[in-house]
Amino acid sequence: MERRFVTVEKGLGPQGRIAVVRFDRGDNINALSGQAMRELRDVTRDFEDDLETSVVILTGSAKAFSAGFDLKDPEGRQRDTLSVAERIHRQRLGPRICRAWQDLDQVTIAAIEGHCIGGGAALVVALDFRFCGKGAHFRIPEVELGMNMSWGSIPRMLALMRPARTKQASRSVAEKAAMRAVDERPRQHANTQRPVSSVIRCAWEPLRQHRLWIDS
Repeated sequence: MERRFVTVEKGLGPQGRIAVVRFDRGDNINALSGQAMRELRDVTRDFEDDLETSVVILTGSAKAFSAGFDLKDPEGRQRDTLSVAERIHRQRLGPRICRAWQDLDQVTIAAIEGHCIGGGAALVVALDFRFCGKGAHFRIPEVELGMNMSWGSIPRMLALMRPARTKQASRSVAEKAAMRAVDERPRQHANTQRPVSSVIRCAWEPLRQHRLWIDS
């Protein structure tokens, strides 16, 4: 499948063992259309047999990691014409994305700037680590909208934040950070030769300190 919204850059870092997966629809919203979700699921296969990559960083655009499900997606408007089997298949796409990223052998890091809402938030909690820019904010609107939270975000949030903060995050109706962002001053890696966003550079620092890109 030709990718329109997801790009992969491998061979980064001092040892060439870091990859950056960038999800960018070019509209500063990065909503999750059917096409975008299939690309985010399928891109994980690039790393299944990749023994040269130790760390995968997933990021969005400078304005948004993802604003959640694309309500204007033509595929979504076809729901009423689909068979039951087709509806079930599409409904399982989101959980499969999260599971595919969670099951990667590499260390996975979400580098988040701007909006991270709904399905976007569900995806980042499936990764190993999260680094956020100062402008990053989260929202979990499914409960207030009466939507099924089938992506597995609640169990993962419980493991990360404990019950009280998970309840606060999932019940909030205000557009504010539901999870505290990791706020570190970005530092340029001495050996970085390719341009990356400040939050990605911030995510690289612990990799350098703990040498996560080098085989044990």
